[in-house]
Amino acid sequence: MGDVQTYGEYRRARDGPDRQPIRKRPRIAPPRDDDYLDKRGRYEPPVEPEDAGDSRGFRPSMLNFKAFLLTQDDSITDDEALEKYSEYKLEFNRQQLNAFFVTHKDEEWFREKYYPDLMAARRKILDHCVKERLRVFMDMYDQGLMKELRLDTEHSDDIELLLDCFVLKLESGSDEDVDKLLKKETIEEEFHKTSSVHLRTLHPSVKRDEVEAVCKKYPGFLRLCLSDPAPDRKWYRRGWITFTRDTKVKEICFSLSSVRLKDVDVSPVLNKDLSRRIRGITCLANDKSSMRNDLKLITKIIKILDKKYELWETRNDEIIGEQSSNPLLKNITQYLIEEMSAEEDELLGYAEENSADTKSLELEVELAGVLDTLVMYLRMVHSLDFYNCALYNTEEEMPNRCGIFHIRESLSKQSVTEEQLITYQEDFSKRMNKLSSSWSLLTDEDCVKLGAKDKEEAVEIFVQANTEELGNDKFLCPLSGKKFKGAEFVRKHIFNKHAEKVEEVKKEVDFFNNYLKDPRRPTLPEKPKPKPTEKPAAKEPVKYAEADGGHPPRRGQDARHRPSVKDRLGYRSSAIPVSQGRQDPRGIVDYSDVDFAEDIFA
Repeated sequence: MGDVQTYGEYRRARDGPDRQPIRKRPRIAPPRDDDYLDKRGRYEPPVEPEDAGDSRGFRPSMLNFKAFLLTQDDSITDDEALEKYSEYKLEFNRQQLNAFFVTHKDEEWFREKYYPDLMAARRKILDHCVKERLRVFMDMYDQGLMKELRLDTEHSDDIELLLDCFVLKLESGSDEDVDKLLKKETIEEEFHKTSSVHLRTLHPSVKRDEVEAVCKKYPGFLRLCLSDPAPDRKWYRRGWITFTRDTKVKEICFSLSSVRLKDVDVSPVLNKDLSRRIRGITCLANDKSSMRNDLKLITKIIKILDKKYELWETRNDEIIGEQSSNPLLKNITQYLIEEMSAEEDELLGYAEENSADTKSLELEVELAGVLDTLVMYLRMVHSLDFYNCALYNTEEEMPNRCGIFHIRESLSKQSVTEEQLITYQEDFSKRMNKLSSSWSLLTDEDCVKLGAKDKEEAVEIFVQANTEELGNDKFLCPLSGKKFKGAEFVRKHIFNKHAEKVEEVKKEVDFFNNYLKDPRRPTLPEKPKPKPTEKPAAKEPVKYAEADGGHPPRRGQDARHRPSVKDRLGYRSSAIPVSQGRQDPRGIVDYSDVDFAEDIFA
């Protein structure tokens, strides 16, 4: 080894000729654009590892337009980029909706909302509840209990008493009990008051029967209400168990603290009584212009909900349009028309009011009476709190079957401008229209864009999957194990002998399509974006006195009073002072996503 001159020659001489060379780790080329294309040439985004198994967490992040462009060829035109990005967004959302459906399709809460048979059963129960509430309301209306009704905070006690009477009649209370309640006398059984326990955590796979089986062990149990799973709570549900007023709910709550369903503690707590049942909104709603605007809105909403539950017959009028036989809407058009002396004002030269001029609120008593009856009708019959723009869907199963109610603040003498009234009316109309529009199902055209399934196509796939060719013109039906001489005979056999399975395939198609039609369908929430961290502000350079030449003072020197030696000698430095660089005046370019007018996910 004395002839070696380099380290490599030394190592080869030391190890000998039989030593295998060291293998280096192979390099992996970065993915190309073609690696993310499916068979149809459409872009399929790679799935992030943290999102792959998180079926109950957040949906995968969709590429923004800038990131999408990085996956495309440099020669792509603007129109092609927009078209391809639109297709990518649509396909991405299709995949997410289908994945969510597959994950939750076997859970009871999901099937109750969208599976045809369970939807029909649930709808039948809801129809019965609404019609029962209508019967009680009309009974109270015919008795004249709504005649002197005024929905303002000055009459809060009377309104709450009226709600108690309504609940008492719903709970099969007698007319004698209602009379005692109106006279504020003591009644033997307070059906309108309940006690309740709140279950804070219920696993989404827990069924209603399982929870009710636990509740029925305790005396005084009345009903159970379960919420839909909450995306922000890892899809856990909540529950409310209602008992009679005289039930010892504290002991029951303590007993429930040891109950576990699906290996999850139900976390029971006592549910308090409503702290404030009657709540007020702005007094601007008392003005006659606001009331007339509200009357137009509430008339439209009542017609929609009455038609949904088939409460009243409707007929079409050539001039007015659709007319309802609801007695509360009789002659309603005379209150919807505004009157003004336009001709007289024009001849006398009266100018229109300036929107900036102040005025007092004007209350029209007759108009208020008509509106308040309709507001109470919505609240009692349809569980819709008009002035809160909220529909309480599960109220019939909740501890309070007619709970929170929003009314107008009492009329005050404060002065308002026309602009304030217009702003309030426009904002309120937007909120109410947003609520009513959420009741409309998506059109068939929109559902097709989301990947809606076709019944005939699904049935054909089912038949083909259950037709096996054995050879020699022999075919087998796996459903029954029988053999046939032709595929057409297997097809007839499936439709004749396995019609229930064919029907089940059709129901599965309706199941999926019902989910797509719902504009408020549950989906995985988007992952929240991390908050941008603020960079610490740059420290300003330390400035020293000009008399010191811009330099720090020497040790023991007072910079405020004692100049430097050069200054005392009259010397001026010709050197250019150096300061910290200033901030770049150019703004940061913001690359926002591209919006599309026909985007149904907006």
